Amino acid sequence: CSSDLEWQRMEDLQPFREEFAYFWFDKLALRTSWKEPDWDEVWANRIQRAVPVRTVGHWTEFRDDALQQHFYYNEQSRTPQVENPFGEDSRDLRKTEHSQVGAESIA
Repeated sequence: CSSDLEWQRMEDLQPFREEFAYFWFDKLALRTSWKEPDWDEVWANRIQRAVPVRTVGHWTEFRDDALQQHFYYNEQSRTPQVENPFGEDSRDLRKTEHSQVGAESIA
């Protein structure tokens, strides 16, 4: 969802012209744009500024201090997302990581 990123789609309830009813707002840079952001570029920048927290399988959890939230990146599919792919609180990810590492080392 774009509201979880720095860019948010906003609506002007009384636009001068109908084509200006919607615009984009960058809550980090405090700027606006009529053009939808290039999401690939937004995610690439976010990955660069974030700190990797841990890796489980193909997933890496990152901490984005600018937005004060965690997000996840799948190295195999090259897919970023804000939803925890394990459906858990990120604090529980450590339990998943340890059990997966243990299972991989036994095999």
